[in-house]
Amino acid sequence: MSDNPFKDPAVTKATDSKEDVQPLPASEWNKPATNPAPTTPTPAPAEADPSPQHDAENPWTKPKPAAVDEEVPSVAGRETRKRGDKRDKRKPWEIEGRTPNQQELIQWEKDLVVREKFYADSDDKMHNWPTWPAPCTRYAPDEDIVGPESESRRDWVKYLYYLWFGNVLGLFWNFCSMCAYVDSEGSDIALVFLALVYFIAGAPGAFFGWMKLGYRAAETSSNFQYLMFLIWFGLCGLFWICVAIGFPEAGMAGMIAMITVWDDSDAAGTMCLVGFILYVSLALLHLWLWYRGSRLFSESGGVEKAKQDAKKEGGKKFVQHAVGM
Repeated sequence: MSDNPFKDPAVTKATDSKEDVQPLPASEWNKPATNPAPTTPTPAPAEADPSPQHDAENPWTKPKPAAVDEEVPSVAGRETRKRGDKRDKRKPWEIEGRTPNQQELIQWEKDLVVREKFYADSDDKMHNWPTWPAPCTRYAPDEDIVGPESESRRDWVKYLYYLWFGNVLGLFWNFCSMCAYVDSEGSDIALVFLALVYFIAGAPGAFFGWMKLGYRAAETSSNFQYLMFLIWFGLCGLFWICVAIGFPEAGMAGMIAMITVWDDSDAAGTMCLVGFILYVSLALLHLWLWYRGSRLFSESGGVEKAKQDAKKEGGKKFVQHAVGM
């Protein structure tokens, strides 16, 4: 047997196809083996996150918020969409497909109360008028009155709006003139209270009477609503004709009151004269806008179309819808 085991024929035959292996010298055979110095393993590169990257513009990859106690955005504080847009009436947790927590349910119940207060029941639009002390109705003709030939209807509604302010001014001036008339003539103080009733009841009555009727008629192009507006608006025009004539016993300080009081008090006579000019102007403006409203009424179909609409909808229900109740 050979002294070198690596020269054995069986070993050399097995390593013929491999790289040459250098054997250890004989002097190194009996040395004890030494452990190599420990090396710090190189950390493996972190694997890429298999989850899809979140894109802010892609709603399908947006992560769902965790169900934690956080402030829930108020529904009433969201921006009101314009006419024609459909509002998503689903609850937030229904949209996100999750179970609501207790705080969300409480907040949603509060929002329902807010929406009932600030949204109109008839058309689900946000109240924006008056801005103080609190909105109780809606006035936004540029947003609500749309469609073909809407510009003429919008202008007509804006004139009605300005005329309403003129009505408020006229009623207030009639009250002041009646105070001067009663003080000068020594008439019954009840005439002053009657003029005060005109002012207190006439201002909101005119807005929610003919002003709101005209707004709804122009918004919906409803023939029957135009007809109702013409009736109420015509009666209001007749009222201002009576005030301009000036029946003192009816609490109206117009021409007759001016003639009666002028000899006793120049100040009271001057106030009645200014009121007379104001009342005549209001009556003429009522006549002009009534004429424009009658043209819109004719363009929408006239009396026959109003009869058909009233018969189709039903009396009481149609009247409630016409005034936006």
